[in-house]
Amino acid sequence: MDTAFNITLEHVAATSQCHTFRLAFDGSEERLLLPYPEVTGLQFSNGDNHVVAEWMTTMLISSPLDDFVLNPDGRIAFDLSARINVEPESNLKRRWSIQLPVGEALHVCYIFEVAPDRDWYDFLAKRSRFVAITKQWRGMVQSSTVPLTISEGTLSSTLAKEPNDAREPG
Repeated sequence: MDTAFNITLEHVAATSQCHTFRLAFDGSEERLLLPYPEVTGLQFSNGDNHVVAEWMTTMLISSPLDDFVLNPDGRIAFDLSARINVEPESNLKRRWSIQLPVGEALHVCYIFEVAPDRDWYDFLAKRSRFVAITKQWRGMVQSSTVPLTISEGTLSSTLAKEPNDAREPG
């Protein structure tokens, strides 16, 4: 069964150190509990749909898994800061970075995936009806696609919407 929400990706800002992508969730037909998106869900691919690079980190960090609620007919957006082609020494205080080819036309999308066996935990220990009335969603949704080309020291992109590919594991 297809999921009843969409995610849309936009490139909203670029500096020499950081590129900001806005990820918006909307179109839900029911109240859903979802994990917060991570920058590592951004995928950069070439014209052959081959992923051109993987995210790198210089730190091992443990942190709680936070969740948010997507209400019916609601919309919520998150800004993801991507460190693209940043010099390694400037990455020392940055959790994630990625090295992308310069001059190649790329496509960026966001893959939002929640494993079927993901454990959910009430971090606030409210023991309220919150968990009982909110569906804990699991599955995979792919965002719209943003084409971009990396230039020396800059990033250019234009928004292009492609159909969302949303499905839940069988």
